[in-house]
Amino acid sequence: MAYYISVDCGTTNSRAYVIDCTGKVYGKARKKVGVRDTAVTGSRDVLLSGVKEIIRQAILDAGLTEKDILGIFSSGMITSEIGLCELEHLEAPCDVDKLAKNVVLVKELKLTQQDIPVYFVRGIKNPMKKDSQEDPFVLVGSADFMRGEETQMVGLMEEYPSKRPVMAVVLSSHTKFIPVDKEGQIRGSLTTISGQAYEAILAKTFVGKSVEKRDSKEECPKDYFDENVIRQAVHWNQKAGILRTLMYPRFLEVLLDTGWYEGDLFF
Repeated sequence: MAYYISVDCGTTNSRAYVIDCTGKVYGKARKKVGVRDTAVTGSRDVLLSGVKEIIRQAILDAGLTEKDILGIFSSGMITSEIGLCELEHLEAPCDVDKLAKNVVLVKELKLTQQDIPVYFVRGIKNPMKKDSQEDPFVLVGSADFMRGEETQMVGLMEEYPSKRPVMAVVLSSHTKFIPVDKEGQIRGSLTTISGQAYEAILAKTFVGKSVEKRDSKEECPKDYFDENVIRQAVHWNQKAGILRTLMYPRFLEVLLDTGWYEGDLFF
């Protein structure tokens, strides 16, 4: 039996899976480590150590040894400038064959004691005008890229071959909208920083106090949802702007006697 390791390295979390050639999972491991650690510390040591750790744990979880593993394939932010080996993006449109033909063997990266070969999957960037002399601040609105989501799109296309064309929405530390055409070509992406902004506001502003349970004795009702709250959040965001509307959970708590879970839904 031939076994491989798939490593998904993101902004805040990394995962490793021991798989066979069909994609069946035999072992897995996860650690809260990602390229954000490199950005914060200025060193790749924490990321490198974390990736090595989840590879070891995934192999142990599968009941195997390093000698059983033929190769390690990694995608995601690990190929960025704050990852372990920066690789240039492929340009959209891009399908699975183009991704496979441009996989890179990274010989200098030693992730295991047995020196298992390590291959990196390139990310994808939106097509840009060639040799354009236009102002970059004009062009920036059409720019975008992905690292890691391209492999998720391949998996989705394999799982749901009849669901094309399709717009995939990926929710994580960022939100990405990724169109795939009927031929299975990934056409590009559109990214927002919503996930990281959400975490940052909760952790670094007083909004967090108004939308988290913390010391409150009040429990969120089971399956709580109120469509009107959503509609009002959208309305005020459009009318007052996001920075003003982000204050409203605080007002809802202090001045209007609403529950923390209502403010959370609004937020």
